[in-house]
Amino acid sequence: MLVSINESCVILYRFNSMSINGDLTDFFLDEIIKYLQISHKTGLLMLVYKTNHFFWLNKGCLVAASHRTDGLGLYSLILEVSLVKETSLKRVIDSAYNNSLPLGIFLHENGFLSVKTLKMLFEVQVIRELHIIEHEAKIGFSFDQCATIPNMELTGLKLPLDYLLCPNLYWTESTQNDVSRQPQKKIIAMAYD
Repeated sequence: MLVSINESCVILYRFNSMSINGDLTDFFLDEIIKYLQISHKTGLLMLVYKTNHFFWLNKGCLVAASHRTDGLGLYSLILEVSLVKETSLKRVIDSAYNNSLPLGIFLHENGFLSVKTLKMLFEVQVIRELHIIEHEAKIGFSFDQCATIPNMELTGLKLPLDYLLCPNLYWTESTQNDVSRQPQKKIIAMAYD
């Protein structure tokens, strides 16, 4: 099946591989993202520039981002920002986590993370990956609709996929940061999955 994205580029979408591949010098990222969002695609969008950057999608919404494929991106982010002690986090995951829920929801339900903290984690998770690729011209991409979404990477929040194109549409300035006295920016339009 041939899917036309716009007059200047065409993507061959093969049902047997269920993937889309290309280079952003040949294709426009905004058209690919619009296609994935409008088609309500679920899978893994990988953008490649020096290293790989992974964006998991569910029904056309962004649900997680990482630079890792081992499923431990969110876990390591929680440890990196010192939200939970490693021994406590490892103990609760080893004893009670069965991978049926998003890790963020599981930790929230067990009293380790607040909703506010989940939102902050999701912001950092997504922004970190976007910042690296934001201004690069030569980026390869692939979309694998057969890829499973690892629950260990999920906070349980989602954003419309077009956030990747226009992040400023989803930001709002809130109260001043107590430390820097600068306005804080927060992602709006997040929702639980």
